Amino acid sequence: NINIDEECGDNLESIGDNHRESILRDSRPAYNFHQFIPSAHHPLNLARWFATGAAADEPSMSDVEVDENTRKAARMLSLLREYKVRFGMPSRGGPRDEQWVLTELCRGLYSGGTPLWTLKPVMSKAAEGMTGARGVEFSLFPRSAFVFAPTSGATIMFSIQRGFNISTLTQMEKVLVRLASFATNTRSVHNVEADSPKVAVLMRAARGKSTQFGLKYHQEALSKEILDLASEGMGLFYLVSQAEEMQTKAADNKQVQCFWEVTPSIKELFSRLATIEADRAIEAIREKHDSQVLYPWAVLLLFRFVSSAGAAGLWFSASWLDMIVAGIMGAVVGMLEG
Repeated sequence: NINIDEECGDNLESIGDNHRESILRDSRPAYNFHQFIPSAHHPLNLARWFATGAAADEPSMSDVEVDENTRKAARMLSLLREYKVRFGMPSRGGPRDEQWVLTELCRGLYSGGTPLWTLKPVMSKAAEGMTGARGVEFSLFPRSAFVFAPTSGATIMFSIQRGFNISTLTQMEKVLVRLASFATNTRSVHNVEADSPKVAVLMRAARGKSTQFGLKYHQEALSKEILDLASEGMGLFYLVSQAEEMQTKAADNKQVQCFWEVTPSIKELFSRLATIEADRAIEAIREKHDSQVLYPWAVLLLFRFVSSAGAAGLWFSASWLDMIVAGIMGAVVGMLEG
């Protein structure tokens, strides 16, 4: 029998390159609008949803979906306890890495074209999904941003730069939605209204086959399975907010009550795994962006020729021949500069 409260000595970590890009290869839309779009009979609600992504009339979750989410949460808890016993607490993913992920994610989204009034609430939700701390405040300005973390009491200032890059925005959005989903009961930034699981469901999920340890998993696969379960269903930090009510329902069964208890070490382990995954994904995005050629050399030469020729004609009233010469010189200078 494995003791779920056993403390491990050495810290091990092997999050590989395949795992770091797994969430970036997900071809599914980052936002399922069918789940949140309000009725067309309420134009104000429709306009609010179009601007913020959140519906005024909260959609509800069926009992079948609640049961499925509960089973996923039970599986996630079991695998977290297994990870802690087999591999210990990862050395990475601490407060310094959390800070780096939040600042780089905010920079990437803003430079990709996300407006400030949309960026603030989604970044707060992503911070909650990664750290489990509510009330992380972002103060955003055109050139700089401040982050206040209530758990540490520290305020971080960093620079941001406006830009427009659909490719970067699309990739960063996947990381943001992944983090935010750990604090929701959907694979999205927003929650869906759902009843708390019934006692029978809690007991069945705690005793089901899904809670058996998966000793066949190696460290990388185990981490991915944990985070996938949290993202697809009831995220760990959504579960934490519901844990007291769930334990009260199962008060007559101490074994089930103990199963649904989320200890501080389990919270920290999950937070570190989520941070490591986001860290690696952002690194992969940066590497791809740095090595990516947006336009072939022939198109760049054409741009330089047209801009140089146009500037000569517009600003200096050059003749057609002079414009052609200016365009050729502009293209040559561009080639020499690389």
